[in-house]
Amino acid sequence: MKTYAFAVLMLLAGASALPTLSEDELRQQRVITDTIQGLIERLRQAIRDRGLDPYKLEFAESSFALSEPEIVSGYAFARDVTLDGLSNIRVNSINFSILAQRLTIDVSLPNLRGSVGESAFEMNFFDREWAGQGSGSLEIVNLGIKADVRVSVGVISGITVRSIDLDLYLDDVVSDLNVNIFGRDLSASFNNFFNGLPAFVKENTVAINGLLEYIAWIIVERVLDN
Repeated sequence: MKTYAFAVLMLLAGASALPTLSEDELRQQRVITDTIQGLIERLRQAIRDRGLDPYKLEFAESSFALSEPEIVSGYAFARDVTLDGLSNIRVNSINFSILAQRLTIDVSLPNLRGSVGESAFEMNFFDREWAGQGSGSLEIVNLGIKADVRVSVGVISGITVRSIDLDLYLDDVVSDLNVNIFGRDLSASFNNFFNGLPAFVKENTVAINGLLEYIAWIIVERVLDN
């Protein structure tokens, strides 16, 4: 990934050497956007190669016990776990302007769906028992992010990222979960929470985007430093 990032940065430096667009610069604009699309395709393929899309787990279980005789012990299992859509990363738009030294991109996951046929846990702590069960599905509809990145290129200073503006969006969440913990049916609480995420994103867009931009700056600084 660092090699591809370096290649993109070198193209930026070469493309901004002249103030007017030539055929070569137009080609370089296309090379930059094609390189980014290539990176996304590599990410798609890596997700599929690792068996994460589609992901299917027929059955898994785990248990533990501490001390002898047992003071703390636990057991958990999950059955018929599925996840679909993780590699379906859609590039809705991408554009790089050499003259403006500006990259804009919009990528999204159109549909991400996970489900659990059956799951449960049991825990014993000093002869006190806790247990819970869960099943159902969760669907995330059109989760995406828009980015507007501006850079400056100097002969001595090299490439400097001037600004990063990110905008997270989420169209819908469809939660159909059945959750029972400690003998209490919490299905409605969980479903209300997840179904309310799109409204939460809209109401807190400034704070969420600010956090994402802070993380993006950290990543950019590490890439440029290396």
